[in-house]
Amino acid sequence: MEKSSIQVLVVDDDEINILISRKVLSKYFNNVEFETNSTLALEKILAKKFDVVLLDVNMPVMNGFDVVSRVRSQEDIYFKQLPIIANTASILPEDIEEILNSGFTSYQSKPLRVDVLLREIDKLMANVHT
Repeated sequence: MEKSSIQVLVVDDDEINILISRKVLSKYFNNVEFETNSTLALEKILAKKFDVVLLDVNMPVMNGFDVVSRVRSQEDIYFKQLPIIANTASILPEDIEEILNSGFTSYQSKPLRVDVLLREIDKLMANVHT
């Protein structure tokens, strides 16, 4: 399988989750960056260089909801359309509703299921390019 050239940012404050994501996602994507600090992640996102963001919902300092809100409030259409996938341990119906209503494009449950994530990224990339 050929690696995808899309630019992926993974944001998670748990170093173990980052290590797992790095090991797994580097098999499928040439360009994956990782960030454990939500403030620095926001700066990276605002630099407009990613095709998709996998963002932990529960982060210290600034949670995923705050990051998404700040991204979506930007004027440029890039920030309105950037696929941002919530990564969360809680997938209760009310949590999913809050995630989708807050500006996330979709969600993935923890622990990371690579097959599900890859299908979701494929679907999101197809929607962006249509």
